[in-house]
Amino acid sequence: MSKKKSSFMSLICLLFVTSMMLLLTDSLNMVRADEEMTTLYLPLITKPMSYQIIKDRLLWESSVSGNILTEDFEKDLADWGTLAFPYETGNGFVLTGESSAQIIWSDTLLTSGNIIHFRDWDEGLTFWFPGGTSVQAFGFDYRASEQWYLTFNDVETISLPPSRPSFVGIEFYSEYPSKFVLWSDSYAQGGLTVDNISYIPVEIP
Repeated sequence: MSKKKSSFMSLICLLFVTSMMLLLTDSLNMVRADEEMTTLYLPLITKPMSYQIIKDRLLWESSVSGNILTEDFEKDLADWGTLAFPYETGNGFVLTGESSAQIIWSDTLLTSGNIIHFRDWDEGLTFWFPGGTSVQAFGFDYRASEQWYLTFNDVETISLPPSRPSFVGIEFYSEYPSKFVLWSDSYAQGGLTVDNISYIPVEIP
């Protein structure tokens, strides 16, 4: 009788241990399922794009809305003298930075009259919109001799590769900039040429 009782108790213990292991496994599986659901869900939470880039002037003009203003440097004296910073253009842009910049006339670079041509010696050239106003869109014609970059809102950067005469325009849906920076980290530089900086100030209700 004692052997039967011992066998019966052993069977009870085995069933109890098996049941606890099953419960523990189910609990672990539930945790893993929750983790998988979290992993699948989180990537769906993304910051919406606050701007779009348009590389054709006519398309940019047809996409934006508002009164387009343009700095064409025609109010500035075109010569080969180097600009002293800060420099205010004829239409109220303020230029700052560490750069060798000139306002010249050269149809071998851009065929649009007076242009600004510059190289980056340290921190690039910063263009402040007139009166420090924020803009809902801006764009400009350019020609890059080497790799250049356009930065706005201090973090967003667009590549401007070596090119023939080109255009880059940005339309903003939020986070409206009041300035932009043009810079290059190339060691040998032929420079960047810019003209016809068009922009639309943010409309104040």
